[in-house]
Order: sequence, then structure tokens, then C-alpha cells
Amino acid sequence: HSTRLLSLALLGAEGRRRLVPTRWAITAVDSTVGLELKRRVLRLPEYSGRVRLHRSSFSDNRYWVLILPGPYRLEVVEVWLPGSIWTGDRTRVVTNYEGTLDRGFPVMDGGHYAMRLPILEHLALKLRRQASVLAIREIGPGYFAPVGSWQIRESIRAALRSRPEEFDEPEGALSRLASEVRFDLRGLLAKSRVLRELRGQTRLTDLLE
Repeated sequence: HSTRLLSLALLGAEGRRRLVPTRWAITAVDSTVGLELKRRVLRLPEYSGRVRLHRSSFSDNRYWVLILPGPYRLEVVEVWLPGSIWTGDRTRVVTNYEGTLDRGFPVMDGGHYAMRLPILEHLALKLRRQASVLAIREIGPGYFAPVGSWQIRESIRAALRSRPEEFDEPEGALSRLASEVRFDLRGLLAKSRVLRELRGQTRLTDLLE
């Protein structure tokens, strides 16, 4: 309902309301609700349990959500495989990152905000911890007719409702992930900001010990 009201210019300060495309309204709602959830998450203690790997799939979209110990930070990755609707014969990778002090992603992308919202829901309402999260969406050539960001949001929710596979160390989860994806994970992991910060944290902890 909030999306419809916003799209029809029925919400907002009088004199500044505008009709907007539905997809803009959906992203605005995802972003705004997510921001409130993030405020709750940042008041929670840090997750310190085992590494968790959640999965789901929908119409040749495959999703993995990796939950790691540490403060809140979220990195979302979309990998469009060769032959998929926007890529031709090349693999296209798009990433976005949000840290503790950020108010959303630096690059506006409706699909990324659709991934962010259910992750924040999970941290705030179920895990009740802040955590570091790497979320990957892999899009294959079988996804030839995009159906909207709702499937992204609901697929991430489905992944987080599933029973996670647990690992003692991030390396075990990443090895399992590498065996499941249809692209070369090594290059992506080398550039991952969440994993780079996690490794830096680990080295600092080792030095303090």
C-alpha cells in the first residue's frame, strides 16, 4: 500500500509530491523501511557464532547469503552470466556496499535494495544481532523475462528462512560456495570489501593475542 500511495503522489510534503514510476516507489519504500531496520540492527550486539550459508533459487536466479561474525556491513553482488538477458556473451558483475555509517548504497539500484531489506529484517527480527553479510545473486540465461524486484526480495527471504549450512571458518563456506556457483569466484572474492575487512580484523585480533 505504501508503494501505491507514493507512486500516486499521495505521500510526502504538500507541494513537493510527484507522480513517480512504480519501480521508483518500490525502491523508495525498500530503502526507507531498511533504514529504520538498520537503526535497530546497530543497537544489537555483534554476531559471534559460526559462519552461515543460506541458499535459494527462482527461475535461473540463484542466491547465496553468507552471514559472518562482526559489525554490520553488507555487500551485495549480482553476477549476470553469459547468455543472460543483459550480457550477451560476457559475464557482468555489479556490486554495492553499505557500512555501519552509510545511509544506504553509494549506487542506487532497486534490485540491491530489494536484497538489503530482507537481510536487515533477518538481522533485526530473527538473528537479533548485527553481522557482516555477503549476498550473491547469480542470473543465468534461463531468466529471459524479468518479473520485477519482488522476486529478488522474496528469494532472499526464502533463503533466510531455509536452514543454513554452518562452518567453523569463512574459508569452508567460501570453498563450498565456489563449488556451487557457475562463475569464477576467485576474482570476486579478491575484490570483496566485506571479506577484506574481515581478514583485516582477523589479523588485528591475532596481533592483539
